[in-house]
Amino acid sequence: DIALDLISQIVLFAASARRKDRDVEYPAGRARLEPVGVVVCAMLMGVGSVYVIITSTEQLTDIVKGKNVHVALDRINGTIMVLAIVWKALLYA
Repeated sequence: DIALDLISQIVLFAASARRKDRDVEYPAGRARLEPVGVVVCAMLMGVGSVYVIITSTEQLTDIVKGKNVHVALDRINGTIMVLAIVWKALLYA
């Protein structure tokens, strides 16, 4: 989820930055790049949401069945989460 959020921000930023560049050969072509970036991000976020729903449903059914579900938050995962939060804060700034 965090990775898809970062990827979507990068795609939107790149589409917006490329849109500002004017090309004599394709005057309207790059202006349409931003809506394409939005569609790509929507598709990525939709796929990511479906994956999160499937994974969480599997874990909930395991809990209902009485299986022991272990969620690990070690240093690597915690570091990745903190870096993602900092990266998002920098992107929004």
